[in-house]
Amino acid sequence: MRRAVAAVIRYYHVQRLIITCRIRSYVGEAVFSSFPSHTLAPFEEEKIKAFVTAWYNTQKMMGRVDAVQAQEKIDDLTRAALDRDLLELSSNPMMLTTMAIIHQREIGLPKERVRLYHLAVDVLLRRWQKRKTGEGDGALSKAMSDFLKDDRRLREVMERLAFEAHRLGKDKKEAADLDRGFALKLLEQPEYLGAAALADEFLNYVDERAGLLVGQGADPKRPLNYSFPHRSFQEYLAGCYLVSSSRHAWETLWNLTNEGDYWARAAQLGAEERLYNGGSKGKLDVLDLAYGLCPVNPISTLPARRACLWSANIAALLGSDEIAQDKAHPEHGHGPVYLQRLLPRTQELLVSDLTPAERAEAGIALARLGDERKEVATINHMQFCFVPRGPFCMGSVNDDMAWDDEKTPNVIRLMDYDYWISRLPITNAQFEEFVQAGGYHNDEYRRFWQEAEKAGVWQEGRVKGLRDDEPRSRPHDFGAPFNLPNHPVVGITWYEMLAFTRWLTVLFQRNGWISHNIHICLPSEAEWEKAARGGEKIPDVRGLDGAKQAQRRSICDKLEAPSLTLIPNPDPQRRYPWGPEPDPNRANYTDSGIGSPSTVGCFSLGTTPYGCEDMSGNVWEWTRSLWEKYPYPDDIKARTERENLSASRDVARVVRGGAFHLYHRNVRCAFRYWYYPNLWYFNFGFRVAALPLL
Repeated sequence: MRRAVAAVIRYYHVQRLIITCRIRSYVGEAVFSSFPSHTLAPFEEEKIKAFVTAWYNTQKMMGRVDAVQAQEKIDDLTRAALDRDLLELSSNPMMLTTMAIIHQREIGLPKERVRLYHLAVDVLLRRWQKRKTGEGDGALSKAMSDFLKDDRRLREVMERLAFEAHRLGKDKKEAADLDRGFALKLLEQPEYLGAAALADEFLNYVDERAGLLVGQGADPKRPLNYSFPHRSFQEYLAGCYLVSSSRHAWETLWNLTNEGDYWARAAQLGAEERLYNGGSKGKLDVLDLAYGLCPVNPISTLPARRACLWSANIAALLGSDEIAQDKAHPEHGHGPVYLQRLLPRTQELLVSDLTPAERAEAGIALARLGDERKEVATINHMQFCFVPRGPFCMGSVNDDMAWDDEKTPNVIRLMDYDYWISRLPITNAQFEEFVQAGGYHNDEYRRFWQEAEKAGVWQEGRVKGLRDDEPRSRPHDFGAPFNLPNHPVVGITWYEMLAFTRWLTVLFQRNGWISHNIHICLPSEAEWEKAARGGEKIPDVRGLDGAKQAQRRSICDKLEAPSLTLIPNPDPQRRYPWGPEPDPNRANYTDSGIGSPSTVGCFSLGTTPYGCEDMSGNVWEWTRSLWEKYPYPDDIKARTERENLSASRDVARVVRGGAFHLYHRNVRCAFRYWYYPNLWYFNFGFRVAALPLL
C-alpha cells in the first residue's frame, strides 16, 4: 500500500494529498517523511452528521442506493449515532466507521447496544482482515488461521484480555493498559492459545491488522502495552467474561461491589449480553443474576445496597410484568416474591449512602420497574410543605459568590402570610394526569389558557412555543431519562405550567383539599427563595423523622395550618438549602456527575428548613415573577405588578435553583436568572405553591 501511494504521488504529480491510516499501522517504512502527521480529534455532533451524510452520499454516487434510500439511511444512522447510549462511541472516527459498516451491511443498527458491540467486535476482529488480505493469503500461520476461524475461542480470549485490562485500570478514565508480558503469559495458558509463539503472533495480529487492541510503546514491532481503542469495548468484553463463567455469575458480580461503582457498567453490559445475545437461555441467566444480587437477607451494608442497585438495573431490562410471570426459581424466591423485596429496597436506595450517580440510577430503574411513591406518581398524594409568615433574607450582601443582579443593600423582606409549597418538583407522571384530563383542549379548561392565547402560544387546544416546529398538546419528548414518570417534567413553556396550576386549583377545591380562598399557582421568586433558605424563624423539627415533620402534608389530608414551634434560623442567609458549602451529595449539579435530571427525592440531604427537596440543582424552576432589579417590593400593589401574569411573552420571567449542568455557584438559594415564558428546553421545570387570595 505504501508503494502504491508513492506511485500515485510520483506519476500524477498530485498537488494536495491526504493519506489516512490507522495510527499503529503508520510506522517504519510505511511513513512518508515529507508529510506532516495529524491525529483525528473526537467528532462533535455536527461532524458525526457530516460523516454520515458523506458516507451514504458516496454510496448513492456509486449506485448502491438511490436518493430516497440514501436519505432514509442518513436519517436512521444519524439518529442512532446521536443516541445517548452510543454518542460516546460514535465520536471516535474509527468507531463511527465501524458503525457505518454495520449499518450498511445490516438492516439499520440494532436497538440494543450490546448487539451493536457484538457486531462491531466481529468487524474489528475478522471482517476488516478478510477484506484486506483475503482468506489463506499466507500471512498467518496455519495454527493462527485455524484459531481465528473459531469464533468461540476468539471471543473467549478477547473477553479475558478485556477483563484483565479493566481489572488493572481501576483508576483510569480511559481504556486501561495491558502489559505485553502479562498478556503473553495469560495467552500461553492451555485454555487459550497454549503456546508462546502463537500468543506472540496473535498479539501482533490484533494490533497491526484487526483494530480491537492497540499497541503502545516505542517499538512498533513489540509494543510494551496494549489497550482497547475505546473504553466501552473494554467494558463490554469484560462484562461478557463476568457473566459467562458459570450459572452463579451473580456471586462474581457481588464480590465486585466492594470496589464502588467501577464495575457497574461492565456488569450491566454483561447482563444485556446474556439477554440479547445469549440465545434461549439468556432470559433465565438474567433472572439468575437479578435474583442473586438481591437475596432475602437485608441490605445492611454498602456493598449489599450496591448489589441491590445492580439487581434493579438488570431487572429493568425485563420489566416487572415479565419477572412476575417467573415461578421457577425457588432458590432466591420466584419473580413475584423477588419484586416484593426489590421495589421497596430500590426506593430505599434513593436516600441511602450510595453515590449521587448511583442514586440517580436507582431512580431510573425504579421508573422502569414501577415507582410506588404515591407523592411522586400521582396528583392526589402530592406533598406540600408549610412556610409560616414572617420576615426572611432575600438576595445577597457580603457573599463573594454573588452575582450583581442578586445583590441588595437590604436583604430583609416581609412575608405577612402563610403559604404551602410543593415538597418536590412536578413530575412527568403528575403532568400526564393534566394531559389525560384534556388540560390542553377541554372546553371547560379554555379559561386556563387566556394569557397563552393572547400571546399566540396556545390556539385550539395546542401549544406552539419558541422552539416548536409544529403545535403540540403534551410536553416535548427528550427521551430517557428526561421523560421517565418519576423525573421532573421538562419540555413545556411557562404558559403550560400556568394552565396546570389553574387545573390543580379547580381539582383540589372540588375535592375539598383546599378552601375557596386558596389557589394553586407558581411561586413568586420571593416565595421560592424563602422556601429554599428559611425565614428568620424556622420550624423546630429536631428529633422528628423527615416523613413525619409537622410542616409536610399530603394534599388529600387538606392544607390547614399546622401547630408549629418556631426557633431562630441559625443561618438565615444560607447559600444553599443545607448550609454554607456546596455538596454534590445534596444536589444534582455538575460535581454530582449525573449529567441529566434525576428522579425527584433522591437528594434528601439537601432538604430545606421547611422540608422541600430538589430546590438546588436538578432542573430550573419557573416562578411567576417578572425579571426586574432588586429590591423586591413588600407592599401588595407593587408585588402584584411584579407578578403580572398577563405581561407580554417578550418580557422575561425569573427562574430559580439552577440545574444539573451548572456549577455550584449557580445552584445557590439567592441565584436568579431569566428566560422568556414561551421558551421550553430540557432543563426547565417547576413546583407549585398554595397561596391565600390576597
